Amino acid sequence: MQFQKNTRFFHLLGWVGYYIILIIFYSSVFNFDVAFYKATQTVFIHLLLFYTNTLLLMPLFLDKKKIALYFILVISLIIFTVVIIHYINTYLKPLLDLPVNIRPTNRFQDINISHNINREKFRTVKLTGQLLRYFSSSVAIILLSIVYKMLIDKIMKKKRDISLRNEYLNSEMRFLKSQINPHFLFNSLNNIFTLVEIKDDKAAGMLMKLSNMLRHMLYECNEELVPVKTELNYIKDYLELQQLKTRFRQNIKAEFNVTNSETKIPSLILIPFIENSFKHSNIENIDEGWVTMQLNLTNNKFHFIISNSISSNTIFKDSIGGIGLDNVKKRLKLLYAEKSNIEIIKSDNNFTVTLKIDLNED
Repeated sequence: MQFQKNTRFFHLLGWVGYYIILIIFYSSVFNFDVAFYKATQTVFIHLLLFYTNTLLLMPLFLDKKKIALYFILVISLIIFTVVIIHYINTYLKPLLDLPVNIRPTNRFQDINISHNINREKFRTVKLTGQLLRYFSSSVAIILLSIVYKMLIDKIMKKKRDISLRNEYLNSEMRFLKSQINPHFLFNSLNNIFTLVEIKDDKAAGMLMKLSNMLRHMLYECNEELVPVKTELNYIKDYLELQQLKTRFRQNIKAEFNVTNSETKIPSLILIPFIENSFKHSNIENIDEGWVTMQLNLTNNKFHFIISNSISSNTIFKDSIGGIGLDNVKKRLKLLYAEKSNIEIIKSDNNFTVTLKIDLNED
């Protein structure tokens, strides 16, 4: 809506400016009455040409690939315009009692042309020159309108693409939120309940961590990009709640090296990888299960790597979270195009995912 208002304003400003320039130009050759008449006539004719082409001919024919018919109609419109202008200047202007050129622009206009050239030839040459001027100005306006329409179409297409992109990203975000792992949630609640029953002092802290995670999932990550510190807090709470699954400390190693904690990254972009690692690592097996992760963020170069064990009796069902990974790939492609890369390496006993993103703006 704002774009349309701005466009109308610039249209009005452009035509008024064009009108003023024409009055100034014609006033240098004719008296003001004639200059006013010619400027008004020119602007009115050009305005009709411009908007007939942009609002009628191009949408109905050129945009629908009816190119031959479009050019036939445009040429017909130009010829019709030239004829109308000639008719107005030949028959209408005298009726308005407008004087002809009263400011000679060069000394040759004072010469009696009847002694030098045939008057009929002179009239023919003069008429031809006038028609050519009308024709060339009409063609120029048509070309200008074509360029304008193509430019506006390009801008509108870009705005539509951005709107669709944002709509898609919002739907992806809603999808991510709907993917809160119910098993993780119920297990965490059960584990916290157990701590409450045995009056463990850690119960209140763990309940607060779970509350923080849910708040982040439902409210704090409404923006597509969030500070990296927000995501790290979420991940740290997630790791702490994972520890509740076993009595002994699990084999989890996490290292985060971030030079600027306010750097923006896509919200919830890492959790599918982390959930998948815990899902397939058999982390409850203290002797065999393990998960390691490392995040480095320096000079807007984001590098995340996560590895996990694969138990010999675990059936590896998918290649990293299935829908979760597809979701991540789509979001990264929309946000960073070729500036992001995901590498997956699977062996007999471990699984590794590497994510790299160049966060620098072009």
